[in-house]
Amino acid sequence: MENDSSSGQQQDQGGQDLKYATDLLSSVSAALIENGAETRLAEQMPARLAKAFGISDIQISVEPSYAVAKCGSAVSFAKINGFGVNFRFVTSVGRLCIHAETGKIKDLRALSHRISAIHKNKYSLWLLIPFTGFACGTFALLSGAHYLPALASAVAAAFGSGIKFLMIRGRFNVLPIFATSAFCSVSIAELMELLMQMSPVGDPSIVAAVLYLVPGVPLMNSVLDGIKGFYLMAVVRLTEALMLIFSAVLGIFIASFLFGGIL
Repeated sequence: MENDSSSGQQQDQGGQDLKYATDLLSSVSAALIENGAETRLAEQMPARLAKAFGISDIQISVEPSYAVAKCGSAVSFAKINGFGVNFRFVTSVGRLCIHAETGKIKDLRALSHRISAIHKNKYSLWLLIPFTGFACGTFALLSGAHYLPALASAVAAAFGSGIKFLMIRGRFNVLPIFATSAFCSVSIAELMELLMQMSPVGDPSIVAAVLYLVPGVPLMNSVLDGIKGFYLMAVVRLTEALMLIFSAVLGIFIASFLFGGIL
């Protein structure tokens, strides 16, 4: 009887460990999608982690709204809350895969703590905002704009990106975030044109002021997913990218209309 009870406890413990593993791996897969990884990468990395910890028969699959990890009778779902960009997270998980495969990470709980530390380590907004403005102003110069319009483009892009990050922290929907940011950037560029008595800012500066809103990662991932056979995810990501572009264009149009713009 004692042997039966001890074996039953071991089975329960094994089932709990397996459930913990599937919960963790499905959340890792969902987080990879949320931070800009392509679908195949979001399936391969958790599978590599599982294999490194001796879980060989796990199945990872990604759908547009959730990630699934299945191993035996243990099945876990993790909701995908959106498509963002944070390649620091993606590359950090890649390093964790290597550390797990080489034995530097001993168990799944240690892996969970390391992943939690990645989530807490985010880019500094004090660096992101000015560098966004600098990049957009430089693009305006490269596109043929003069120095004052390029300066207006840099200031407008920095202001608009600040509004974008502020709204992200307020947990607004991504579509009004893009529309509002584009509106603010074009409005600032137009106001600087009036205050500094410049010639009309021109197309290069307006394009550069909203360059930070181009959804390049969703567009790139939609192509990669389509090439690699993840057709549903490719359509979803392409649709999202087109909606973001439409929202930004709407903000640009309203600002140009209100300020007697150049479009």
